[in-house]
Amino acid sequence: MKLGKIQRRSGVGRFRFQQFGVFVPVSFWPSFGFAQSFLQDQNELNAMLDLAPLAIAGGALACGVVATLWLARRKKTSVASPDTARHQMATMRSRLDEYEALLSALPELTLVWGEDSGAPRLFGTPQQLDDGLKTAADILNFSTWLTLEESARLAERLTDLRVGGRGFGIDLRTREGKTVHATGRALADSHVLSLRANGALPDSEGSETALPESDAAQSLAEAQPPETPVEQSVPLHIDGVIDAFLTPVAVFDAKGDLLQFNTAYCNLWQLDESWLRQGVNERAIIDHLRTKGRLPVVRDYQKWRREHLDAYSLSRSREESWHLPDGRSISVVAAPLGKEGGIVYMFEDQTEHLRLQSTNKSLINVQRETLNALSEAVAVFGTDGRLRLHNPRLSTIWKLPMNELGQKPHIDDVVRRCAKAFENDGERIWADLKHHVVSLDPSRTDYSGRIRRSDGMLIDYTIVRLPDGQTMLTFIDVTQSANYERVLKERNEALVAADHLKDAFVQNVSYELRSPLTNIIGFADLLASDSFGPLTPQQRAYTDYIRSSSAALGILIDNILDLTHVDAGIAELDLQTLDIEELIEKARAGLGATLAGVDGAEPVNLEVSVPKKLPRFVADGGRIVQILYNLLSNAANFSEPGAVISLNVEARADWFRFIVEDEGVGVPSEFSDEMFKRFEGKSVAGRQRGAGLGLSIVKTFVQLHGGTVTMEKREPRGTRVIVNLPAITRLNSAQTESDNV
Repeated sequence: MKLGKIQRRSGVGRFRFQQFGVFVPVSFWPSFGFAQSFLQDQNELNAMLDLAPLAIAGGALACGVVATLWLARRKKTSVASPDTARHQMATMRSRLDEYEALLSALPELTLVWGEDSGAPRLFGTPQQLDDGLKTAADILNFSTWLTLEESARLAERLTDLRVGGRGFGIDLRTREGKTVHATGRALADSHVLSLRANGALPDSEGSETALPESDAAQSLAEAQPPETPVEQSVPLHIDGVIDAFLTPVAVFDAKGDLLQFNTAYCNLWQLDESWLRQGVNERAIIDHLRTKGRLPVVRDYQKWRREHLDAYSLSRSREESWHLPDGRSISVVAAPLGKEGGIVYMFEDQTEHLRLQSTNKSLINVQRETLNALSEAVAVFGTDGRLRLHNPRLSTIWKLPMNELGQKPHIDDVVRRCAKAFENDGERIWADLKHHVVSLDPSRTDYSGRIRRSDGMLIDYTIVRLPDGQTMLTFIDVTQSANYERVLKERNEALVAADHLKDAFVQNVSYELRSPLTNIIGFADLLASDSFGPLTPQQRAYTDYIRSSSAALGILIDNILDLTHVDAGIAELDLQTLDIEELIEKARAGLGATLAGVDGAEPVNLEVSVPKKLPRFVADGGRIVQILYNLLSNAANFSEPGAVISLNVEARADWFRFIVEDEGVGVPSEFSDEMFKRFEGKSVAGRQRGAGLGLSIVKTFVQLHGGTVTMEKREPRGTRVIVNLPAITRLNSAQTESDNV
């Protein structure tokens, strides 16, 4: 199809001037300016929307220039009636007014400074940025609706634009927390500032406010200059304009023949550009796409195609979504081309947008469920002091109705509500919290504390500064746990006090027992010495009982005192170089005094094995004797009369090993650990022996020296206890050296 035929079928108003060689299709400017709102990438969307006012202003400027040149041409070449000229001029002025109205209807504010550099012209609704803005002067007072830092930043960029002609595109944050994209451009002798609020927070369901793009497309498509009887043989220069758009665009005339398209349209549908330029209609294109599997899968294709082609009879724009077999989702906007008929298609691949939207909704749902499941109450206040986020726990702790919280109240409203719910201290508590929330101090930090409310509830709270300037408060009811903590603390203090009383009592009783016990031992020794005459066998037996029992009681008292000193942390080691054989003899003497045979009972037999040459042994002699005595006494208590008890000493490197073995019934393995605990006198083979302090003393003194003690069963019978002690105790090396000097 020839291009001239396409032009005649298009029904699009156009002007041609031979002496200038220029063709200006004015009606396409607004339509394709609108098409920029369907870009695939958000960054490209903002950039192209910034160009929308420029495109419309350019269209209006071109319309005026064309009208002026055309009227001048007509004045020279023909004698037109004055009424016709006035009618045409009025029509052009009407179209210019339409363009200004369309510019004001765009989803941004536009300020235009002309050559006179006076007050700018304002297009758009200032309330889009802030409810308090009404005029251009209000907008230029940046500090009233922007933060101080952002207002200074925008003022600097605007000065660079108007003085040096340097354009810019920046994102700004308002006092309400919104994001505003500002674009400044120089246009001939004019300067244009566009402001678009594109960062409003989504509502609680994650939805966003959609711009009325379909209505804008209809208005832009209908805003065309009047038909003018001029020649139409000049090539249509609109191709370059359409091809500059990243949004796929296709223009069809009233009969469905393809008039214009761009490269993005070919790429989207994978169509051959040379085939399209041969002159095809939309039916052929649709059928071709269906054979390639690039249209939605429907049950009745013929019906679907008829419904789709009904767009040629529309008076307003229409939008629909196509879900393709390859997984893509395409938004299709059909806008009427003009009064002569035809249609403009604009396509947008929304696959990624829908995926991100779905992901965003999922994240919001997860966030909501997470917040609702928390035991802490959460409240997030914006920079304007309004509640942005909360969970049901906040309503429970502070008795705030959920329906009021859902209205995003100001923190002052929360203070008043809590003052009513908690008359005694609700207002005071929240007034203090408000101070931390609305504070503008740049050095402010996170804060935490505890609230003791008049109703007895204890609440731990934390105030956290979020990166975007908002403030998060968390509250947790710790009343019950605090009560538990107080009870446990009081109980622990009581136990500590009781333990101190016990230690003091044991020490006092031990010292009080020491004096009469000494007297008993002295008189028993005096009787046994025959100083007052010989004793009968029965009397001597009784005297031996007294002496052995007194010796055992004395050792028990010493053990108790030693344990109290260890518990009090005042036990010290008296380190000296020791003779191991001498230590063993002292332990043997103590054992003989406490286990002397009575009434002909045969005492146990002690066998000692000590190597001839032993390395130097540095330790506390008195504590080592107690260790050996308690080991031998424990073995004797669980042995039969006349049984053999062995004590073997071994020297291994820097360690000494003392091994005590008996031939008793043996200690079961499940009792081996219990035997070293205090007051755990175990009954073995029906025999209860001792108060349960002997092995506890052994373990305590061995650990003081840095050694270890273990108990194991001896085959075929009996028990073996192994004590490992360092050859030189290093717990008090300085004292050891001073003693040896």
